[in-house]
Amino acid sequence: MEDSEKRLIKKLRHYKTNNTAIILKLKNNRQFINGSIEKINSFWLFGSKPTVVIDTMIVFLDEIEEHSVMPQSMKSTCLGSDGRRTSLGPKLRLNVLMRDDYTCVKCGRKGPESRLEVDHITPVSKGGTDELNNLQTLCFECNRGKGGDEL
Repeated sequence: MEDSEKRLIKKLRHYKTNNTAIILKLKNNRQFINGSIEKINSFWLFGSKPTVVIDTMIVFLDEIEEHSVMPQSMKSTCLGSDGRRTSLGPKLRLNVLMRDDYTCVKCGRKGPESRLEVDHITPVSKGGTDELNNLQTLCFECNRGKGGDEL
């Protein structure tokens, strides 16, 4: 099983456990699918590929655009016309950096001595939003060390 498939299964299990309705995009035909996850079949069985059942539709995992899977509630604020997450705007980034005094909130490094990034406290993959109170300034090293965890 590929790493992207493992990440996708982990994300889908998270949404299923939290009973969160999701939206996702299929790779080939750019179709969006909405609904609740009913079942995840994450193993190969007699030639059948791993699948997820969303409401009554069976979808093969290798047909899902990995980065398009998110809670339905975030679709209008986070998806661009291509179905991928949109990036934070420069004004919002600047507001976060200014609020945090251009300082990593974890280790205290300051710009320009360190490369600073704007990070989601609760990751988007776990339902976090682009609201100002869910954003923080982290240096490159702290942000990479964090991964998908909340700080």
